[in-house]
Amino acid sequence: MKQTKKKNENIIEEIETLEELEELEELEELEELEELEELEELEELEELEGDGDIPGLDLSGTLSERLAMLEANNIIKIMSLENRPELDRIEEAVSMEDGIFQINDNLYNSNKAPKDEKLQDLIESVSSETDEDEDEDDDGFVNFLDILDIDLPLNNKGSENSDKVIGQKTSIFSESGFNYDSFRSSFKVSNIGVIQSLMRVSQQFDAVFAGLLVLDEGNWKMDHSLGFNPKTMDKFVFSENEEFCKEIFANKKILLYENGKYSIDEIDSKIIDGDLAFMNGGFFLPIIFNQKSAYLFLGLKTVKSIKEYIDYLQKL
Repeated sequence: MKQTKKKNENIIEEIETLEELEELEELEELEELEELEELEELEELEELEGDGDIPGLDLSGTLSERLAMLEANNIIKIMSLENRPELDRIEEAVSMEDGIFQINDNLYNSNKAPKDEKLQDLIESVSSETDEDEDEDDDGFVNFLDILDIDLPLNNKGSENSDKVIGQKTSIFSESGFNYDSFRSSFKVSNIGVIQSLMRVSQQFDAVFAGLLVLDEGNWKMDHSLGFNPKTMDKFVFSENEEFCKEIFANKKILLYENGKYSIDEIDSKIIDGDLAFMNGGFFLPIIFNQKSAYLFLGLKTVKSIKEYIDYLQKL
């Protein structure tokens, strides 16, 4: 009798154990099902996030290949100075040759005219007086004062530039880049003046950061900057041998890019996260600074187009 009772108890325990195992298996199956559902949801989410991917966009090649691919898909903009917009061309109005003021014939032979109405009146006045009596020079000094009265950029080099353009600039660009020296000549000849010029540029471009990069002992690094964290200034160095320098700096190319999924690691890796968080893009522009080839870099709040930025340069 006792053996039968004991046997029944064992059977009951086995049944309870079996039931517990079944419950555990059901629970495990439920957990696996929940995990599977979570994985499926995650995959769906990743697929949705991946909708912004561009089919066939292979960024595994060299920097040159990646930049070409990004440019072809309108993710970045690269421009050679040779292909810059023609709107940067500004006619000479009045210049001095051999101590004699000369008026550009193109102002008469084309429909172009100086932007300054006072300058146009002066040109017509000088031309009229010259035609009537070439020997009469009573008004020469008055006309010269009229020229000086026209709004001109301040120049700190005095008479050294007497043979340069008196009226309008010939171009804001040269074959080496934007003439930053000419632009900053209206500011103080000091480090403060350079910073003031960067402030003007930043304001015009809606930039949060600005820096002037110069080549120093084989490295491109910031000579002056505005807004950058000192840690970024220390990191923002490009070796002359880097592929980025060979592709952009050596060829004096203009580069405009946006931060995001297809950011350029060769640039972002040189900017600390704290600064990068405030930037939506960047702009590299070849310039002439201290009579040497240099680069202007701007960390942009809003990214527009190279053409618009060329327009901005004319308004500086």
